[in-house]
Amino acid sequence: MNKQEQKDALAHIREFLSAVRDGKRSVLSASDVITDTRRLELALFGETTA
Repeated sequence: MNKQEQKDALAHIREFLSAVRDGKRSVLSASDVITDTRRLELALFGETTA
């Protein structure tokens, strides 16, 4: 995962969380956000027990 992919993943996560916070529907599914979160976690920290 390169830097641009990391930035994109963070943008997706932020968009989803903002929509949830504001009580709106996100164009992203929770599954998409979980996948982005996991990919970002692996890129930043390597394999974890999570």
